[in-house]
Amino acid sequence: MKHFVYLSGLFLVILGLLTLRTYNIMDQNNFFADHQPSLESQRSPASLTCRVQNDTCRNNSDCCSHNCSQNTCERRVESKGFNGERCSRNFNCLSGYCSEISPGNKRCVPTTSFKSQVGEFCMHNATCVSGYCDNRNRICRGSNTHKAYVGQFCEFNYECKSENCNRQYKKCLGGGDDPAMYLEVCTRNIQCMSGYCDTNQYSQTYLRCL
Repeated sequence: MKHFVYLSGLFLVILGLLTLRTYNIMDQNNFFADHQPSLESQRSPASLTCRVQNDTCRNNSDCCSHNCSQNTCERRVESKGFNGERCSRNFNCLSGYCSEISPGNKRCVPTTSFKSQVGEFCMHNATCVSGYCDNRNRICRGSNTHKAYVGQFCEFNYECKSENCNRQYKKCLGGGDDPAMYLEVCTRNIQCMSGYCDTNQYSQTYLRCL
């Protein structure tokens, strides 16, 4: 009987430790924020809208957290909304401006004093650092002065730092001074920093650098 009680107690301790570890992992990914999983804990590589924590990145706009440090997406550090994020009042936004862009859809919008980077939400050319806002997709596109990085939207080679825009995917691919890093989109080995482009578990549409 004592042996049974001992084993039962040990089982409960192990179960408690596993539950605590799971909770901590979920909390680190902001899983409990607003009772919904945060963008940082979700991965949608096929859409390439943003990259999650620990993914490689080039600038803040690559990351769902808007925090790219040493080419790695880190946890979010800002409490206010970035351009394109949902809001209800002006004070919710880093730009200081919350606008209803469609019925029931309020977003933080860029201003001429707080402009969007390439790949970020925009409304007008004047609010993009590149000076080029794509009105169809409402994102700032690359230009001669501010280039788009691998994985960002493009239609022409000059928009990309790599000078390599895939018109089928409408994404900048690696090349030249901007080779694709780990898990970034690719079509050929030569585009990857590793020299190896292969399929992966995340997407049936894109190949990825490994």
